[in-house]
Amino acid sequence: MNKPRVLLIEDDVWLADSYVSVLKGSYDLVVAASGADAMKLIDDKGFDLMIADVMLENGLVIDLLHELQTHLDTMDVPIIICSSLAASIDLNDLKTYGVVAVLDKSTLTLEGLRVAAQRALGEKGV
Repeated sequence: MNKPRVLLIEDDVWLADSYVSVLKGSYDLVVAASGADAMKLIDDKGFDLMIADVMLENGLVIDLLHELQTHLDTMDVPIIICSSLAASIDLNDLKTYGVVAVLDKSTLTLEGLRVAAQRALGEKGV
């Protein structure tokens, strides 16, 4: 059985490594450090879930979310947002972009991320 494919978009190397450590056993995981890198990967490969930081080195993830909604093959991919600004982000405003959860980096545990990924993929039926 194939593992679900997950794209992690995080420009903080330490955080990305931490997230990878908890997710790599259960998922076929690919990491991108920027929205531009993520788009290249998305164009080459399909993903079942995306986990993204809001503020990336080269801009905000919202630009990527807009782009994903213009393609039939990516518009239904669930997205988990991880941000230190989570308290100021309204999940309802982002649901139209496929965002299924907004996680606060200041309180996020690796187990919490793992559970959120399982839940997002479970709701999608993967």
